[in-house]
Amino acid sequence: MKSARHLTLELKPSKIAIFLISIVIVSSMLISFLLLVSWVEKLILLLFISGYGSQIMRKYGLLTARNAIFHCRYSDENGWYFSSHDVDFFAVDIMGESTLTRWLSVLRFQIAGEKSKQACVIFKDSIATNDYRKMLAILRNY
Repeated sequence: MKSARHLTLELKPSKIAIFLISIVIVSSMLISFLLLVSWVEKLILLLFISGYGSQIMRKYGLLTARNAIFHCRYSDENGWYFSSHDVDFFAVDIMGESTLTRWLSVLRFQIAGEKSKQACVIFKDSIATNDYRKMLAILRNY
């Protein structure tokens, strides 16, 4: 008889995510600055990029946004549960369109009872290496 699998993941801010998001924000600002448009339009673009970029950084890089997923739990009996800053553990259905790689996993999920889909981005350096391997094994057989 096979023993039941359990996994608990405490996500930490990923240095890789912070680095990649920073590169995208800075390069977008540089491109906006070099556009041949008026200074007012450049300023509007720069404000938009900095505002949206900070939201992305807080949600996926620093994990400080209210809706940032920072805790995942799995068991064979109960399935997947995620936790964010504004909602304690909630049941999720992992979708087949999730992407799993050695360095990054994008888990597309749907909260039970809701129609919209959301994403949880997990970089390899945001959890222990052994836990990342366990997560991949569970998700590939899910």
